[in-house]
Amino acid sequence: MVCVDRKGDGEYGIYVANYGGPTRFYEIEDDIIEDKAQNLNLNNITGGRAVVSGHILTKRADIFAANERGANFLFKNNNGNFEDVAFDYRVDDVIQNGRGTALADLYYRGRLDILSGNWLGYHRAYVLENNQFKDIGSKDFDEPSRIRTIISADFDNDGFDEVFMNNIAEPNKLFRIKDNGKFEQIDFKVGLEANGYGTGAAVADIDNDGILELLVSRGESKEQTLTLYKAIVNKENKYLRIKPLNKYGAPARGSTVTLITNQRKHSKTIDAGSGYLCQMEPVAHYGIRKNEKNFKVEVTWTNGSKELIDINKLNQTITVKQK
Repeated sequence: MVCVDRKGDGEYGIYVANYGGPTRFYEIEDDIIEDKAQNLNLNNITGGRAVVSGHILTKRADIFAANERGANFLFKNNNGNFEDVAFDYRVDDVIQNGRGTALADLYYRGRLDILSGNWLGYHRAYVLENNQFKDIGSKDFDEPSRIRTIISADFDNDGFDEVFMNNIAEPNKLFRIKDNGKFEQIDFKVGLEANGYGTGAAVADIDNDGILELLVSRGESKEQTLTLYKAIVNKENKYLRIKPLNKYGAPARGSTVTLITNQRKHSKTIDAGSGYLCQMEPVAHYGIRKNEKNFKVEVTWTNGSKELIDINKLNQTITVKQK
């Protein structure tokens, strides 16, 4: 499920993916919870798995749903109503079975792309080019696996995002996204969990030290403990965290935060819900690159309006309230 501020007014509906039954979209109206999926063209029946929401195509909250035994959905937000354009944009991936999904800026160009993992099928790193999405994933990234959750985050605060791929009953994988969308596989042992029955994972700065923790849940058909990891980070590395709140003071889920510097224009989404068995903290976390300067942050709210902020100090969390 995922929170969707479809009208941009700060009030969320809840998109609920179902397996073999119609998708639901719940909103409160006159103190009553109503399913508006049919009226909004969302009541499709498929093997619902992952779903994310954010500024994928428009200035409002769009929805991408990765499905099993059926085509993926890409719902374009047209003034609060939705149109499925997955086939037009080449992300329907009809013969694959969707699992872990995340929104990430793979080119560091200031727009969100789609990471989509497929169960025992080819994984995708979708980047929008000429009104269609193109898979730019490397051979090692695309290699089929028993994928569950995909997370995109800067674990070591070097200014380049990593992609953590949580698998079940086979080793996890970790990649660094370099400039120009190049996927660089990281050889790691702690967190590999070759015998782990991974189910879900989440990332957050739990102890408020500016370094992200990674929580992995395991077990499914057998009992296993939770695991909690943190990267060994160079003490010279700096960070910046942006926490947007909507006009009601709630996390501005589905909004976009873009870090603008002399080296990049890097967008991150404020997590709106489940990319598959997961939910991340509602904060945009950035590690800082070497020789990076001239810091600004642009927040794009769910109504499409933007707010630009000058950054004069690093190693802090800045809360931004929508006006």
